[in-house]
Amino acid sequence: MFEPLQKQRTSSLITDKIKHSIFSGQYKPGDRLPSERELALQMKVGRSAVREALRTLETSGMVHIKQGADGGIFVCQPSSSMLTRPLADLFRLNSVTLENLIEAGLIFEKNVLELVMRGHGPNDYQHLEATVKSAFQKLRRRERIVEENLLFHTALAGMCKNPIVTSVMSALNVFIGAFVKPLHPPLSYERKILEGHRDILEEMKRGDLAKAKDRYDYHVLSFEKELKRLARIRNVNLDDTIPTLNHSPVAEGE
Repeated sequence: MFEPLQKQRTSSLITDKIKHSIFSGQYKPGDRLPSERELALQMKVGRSAVREALRTLETSGMVHIKQGADGGIFVCQPSSSMLTRPLADLFRLNSVTLENLIEAGLIFEKNVLELVMRGHGPNDYQHLEATVKSAFQKLRRRERIVEENLLFHTALAGMCKNPIVTSVMSALNVFIGAFVKPLHPPLSYERKILEGHRDILEEMKRGDLAKAKDRYDYHVLSFEKELKRLARIRNVNLDDTIPTLNHSPVAEGE
């Protein structure tokens, strides 16, 4: 299944071989790959090189290595972690700032907003309306609305019917949320986020693209201002913060 490597037997070549088997459809998400030992035998390489290649693939979010009797090497479903991990590395190298991230998110989401509004009418936003309504109901019960705030963005991106747009939006939410989480924002913070979503949606329903974009500007700038205010209160230096990312989506304010 995995023929011997004819060139230098490096972990990068092993990584490329395994990637090719996934990209070609030989192995699909959820499938179990051959064991580390079997891979080494099939490709005629050392197990240490295979182990290094598998570590690389797991770090990139392409495979998951499960321990135990029912364990093995499994192909992962595509997720935003494939985008967030490289971005986290840029933060660690001091190549990207939080301001860069927020600015990029604003540019991206405003273009998503425009794409959605040009392809939909006032009666096409029922899902967004239901998400906002559900969130306000939970707030009245003094419940957190992390999931609903996330759903607003992902639902908006989903209306583009473009998997790239959806993946980038999800990655941005995960990354910004990773900065917010250590600040332990109060419920009033989540309310401000929700009110911003409500105001944006109202302009979308009116079909006023310019005002909807203005609302987005205000929403994001308010979010950044509140984030920095919370950081001062919690005595957290955001410039020194490196987000801790995982496979689960993190919404605004979690």
